[in-house]
Amino acid sequence: MGRIASIVLTTLSLFLGMFFFFMGVIKLSPALNVDIHREIRRRFVRYARVIPFLTVPFGIKISARTYRQTIGIIEIVAGLALAFLPDRIKLYMNLFLFSITFGAIYTHIAIEDEVDKMYPAIAFTIILICRLILYVLQCKQRKSEYDRQQQQTEEQFDEKQCKLIHQQQMDNSNEQQQRQRQQKQQQKKLNRKGRKPKLINKTIDEDYYVDVYNNSDESGNEMKKNKKSKKKRSSRKKPTNSIKVD
Repeated sequence: MGRIASIVLTTLSLFLGMFFFFMGVIKLSPALNVDIHREIRRRFVRYARVIPFLTVPFGIKISARTYRQTIGIIEIVAGLALAFLPDRIKLYMNLFLFSITFGAIYTHIAIEDEVDKMYPAIAFTIILICRLILYVLQCKQRKSEYDRQQQQTEEQFDEKQCKLIHQQQMDNSNEQQQRQRQQKQQQKKLNRKGRKPKLINKTIDEDYYVDVYNNSDESGNEMKKNKKSKKKRSSRKKPTNSIKVD
C-alpha cells in the first residue's frame, strides 16, 4: 500500500509540475501556442481588475501585463520545484499552487465568468488537494514505520543484552565449576602425595622417640640400681675395716 501511494504521489507531482510549467511558459511567450497565448492576454485584462488579496481588500491596481508575467514566472518555478525537488519543498510548492488556483476560482466568480471557464481551475485545485492528502498520509505511514523500526531495534537490543547477561552468567558458573574441580583435584593430589607420608613419618618418629625415651628410662633405672648396690657394698665393708685387734 505504501509503495502504491508513493508511485501515485510521484506521478501527480510530475504531472502537476509539468502542467504548471508549460502554462507559465504560455503566459510569458507565444512560442508554444500563439492562439492560447492571445486568449490568455485577453483574459488577464479582465483578471487584473479583481486581483485577489490586493485589489479588493487594499485597492492596489497592477497592469494586466505585469500580473500575467508574475503569475507565469511563479507557475514555472513552482512547477519545476513540484516535479523535481525534495518532498519538503514539494509540500510548500503544492500549497503555493493551491493558493494560485483558488485565487483563479475567486477571480472567475468576481468577474461573473461562465462556469465552463472555471472547470480547469476547479479540477487542478481538487488534484492539488488530493496530492496534499496523499503526502500527509505518506508522512504518517513513514513515521509509523520509523517508530516500528525503532521499537524492533530496541527489542533486538534488549534481547542481545539479555543473551549477553545470560552468557556471562553461564561463563561465570562454568569458571566457578572449573575452579572447584581444580581445587578438588589439587586436594586429591595433596592427599595422595603429601599428607599420608607425613602422617606415617609422624607416627614413626613418635614411636621412635617413645622407644628411645623408654630405653633411656630403663638405662637410667639400671644405673641407679647399680649405684645403690655399690653404696650398700661400701657400707658393708666399712665396719669390717674399723674393728681393732687386741
